[in-house]
Amino acid sequence: ITGLVAGAFIVSSLYHVFGREELRPISRFALASAFVVATGTLGSVFGATLLTWTGVRDPVARGLALGTAAHGQGTAMAFAEGPDQGTMAGLALTLAGITTTLLAPLLIRLLVPA
Repeated sequence: ITGLVAGAFIVSSLYHVFGREELRPISRFALASAFVVATGTLGSVFGATLLTWTGVRDPVARGLALGTAAHGQGTAMAFAEGPDQGTMAGLALTLAGITTTLLAPLLIRLLVPA
């Protein structure tokens, strides 16, 4: 994962710092995708342990947390815990994706000046 994040920072830096216009279309995508992969990996590695450590024992709550925070990798880890956790993780992942798709354009219009 370190190589992926480093590569994304290099692509982003080449565009933003050095003005390499040919990298403009992929510079933001590279950085965003690296953070998504890093979030999923960290969530799948530490998510279940952190939930246990904080006392979250309910299968529904564990599935919702892993699916929302750790994306597809968290959903896979939730299925490893049990069918209830995995089902709720898949539901959480789907609802988070739909919500983001619907709300992101509205939030961008509100927060980013034209």
